[in-house]
Amino acid sequence: METAVLFYKIEKEMVTAEDYVMWAYSMLEKGFSSPSLGILASFDKGSNLFEVEGYFHKSCRELEIDTAPGYEVCARAYMRVLAEEIGKREQPSEVYELAYEMFHIVRELDYPEDLMVWYDISEKIDGVLYDPANSTIDSAGLILLIKRTAKS
Repeated sequence: METAVLFYKIEKEMVTAEDYVMWAYSMLEKGFSSPSLGILASFDKGSNLFEVEGYFHKSCRELEIDTAPGYEVCARAYMRVLAEEIGKREQPSEVYELAYEMFHIVRELDYPEDLMVWYDISEKIDGVLYDPANSTIDSAGLILLIKRTAKS
């Protein structure tokens, strides 16, 4: 797990013990090492969140990671994770939910121009779900558009 993604999840209070453990694995794979990082990587994914979190903070001190990347960097990193998830999903409701999550991040970032496509997609989802008679796209076409956009 990318460090910026982990910090996004921490900021949004949606981090899990598994996230910390996966971050430790990825840091070890990248060649980083510290006593607490090794301990953190040895935890079970279902371990106690508070215990795992303590080792995360110790690992950060040992690795001299004293500041999180900026919020926008973290949010965009998390959007890349969501984009990968969109590519894996087949159920329209799951694809729509992930696309809405992308739009919510765009809104939090104050609508950056390069991400406005997710605003447009959220409007199209609303049309398909709540006003299909006036929608300019059908569900199958919308799923294709969402997946294509996520891939790019």
